[in-house]
Amino acid sequence: MARIRELSAGYNVDSNLPFTTFESTYLQELFRRLDSDLHIQVPWGRTTAKKDLEDILSLKKVAVKEELDAAVTQIHISFDLWTSPNRLAFISIFGHFIDQSNLYQCRLLAFRRQIGSHADENIAYTVRNVVRDWGVDRKLGVSICDNAASNDVCLRSLYTTLDASVTRADTEARGMRCFGHILNLVAQAFLYGDDSASFELQSEAYGMSERVEEDLEHWRAKGPVGKLHNIVKFIHASPQRTEASKAHAKEQEEADVYKFAEKSTAELEVIQNNATRWSSTYMMIERALIKQSELNSFIQELVLEADASRRVHTACWKIRESPLSSGFRLLV
Repeated sequence: MARIRELSAGYNVDSNLPFTTFESTYLQELFRRLDSDLHIQVPWGRTTAKKDLEDILSLKKVAVKEELDAAVTQIHISFDLWTSPNRLAFISIFGHFIDQSNLYQCRLLAFRRQIGSHADENIAYTVRNVVRDWGVDRKLGVSICDNAASNDVCLRSLYTTLDASVTRADTEARGMRCFGHILNLVAQAFLYGDDSASFELQSEAYGMSERVEEDLEHWRAKGPVGKLHNIVKFIHASPQRTEASKAHAKEQEEADVYKFAEKSTAELEVIQNNATRWSSTYMMIERALIKQSELNSFIQELVLEADASRRVHTACWKIRESPLSSGFRLLV
């Protein structure tokens, strides 16, 4: 019975479902028909589901803490911040170590709200509380984070608070740059120039002040990728354009009778890239290449075709294809 309740809680977490999931009358009837005794014995309400999850978390935390205590190496951490679509800030912290079987292990130590600003001291306070909560503050090794300048101050605050004897040189030696983030910055420089952060900030500023045309020109100057960004933004700007794009794709697909054996792409939507989601530019280009003929045909019917600078020429498509064969998927 305990295993069934644990699996139920795991299903809720893994599928990102609410605690009310098992209160569904359809699920209840399904359980009753499969095993009436089980249906009666297991409380499926939201209160029980919440308590089960809390109990399981406590048990699993004890098991993970034992792993950390038994590690044959120091506990190295990596952390990063993320802002959700509803503008809530979160921080995730992972612990990395070698266990007694000499195997590399990685455990999620925290995924929690980051209250207040993203200032260095504030982040250090959160990380410090997490490592102390897990009892690894005395065996903390290196910390891996991105290249933000505030992280240097964050790590100095973190290590000196945990151990007053730690010097500035010690802190610098324990701070490791995220190699994935470095590669991402390189790829961004290829696409947007050597100051991609300023480019993205300027685009955000145009968007917040509703200076649409200036933002379009801003992106258009970045060549084929910038033009594609604008086209996708144009299509996504209203439900009517999105539906018109899909309708046009269906019409073209029906007209191309020789494609009857190919998988339909008409219902696939174009993807908008954004600065905070890794691989989003890659996915935007990849999807556009799949819908290349549909997009070209759709654009020809719109006012976008009136301005030659906005057109997507054959050379532009070839340029967009090149990053896809160069291992850029994880970088842009």
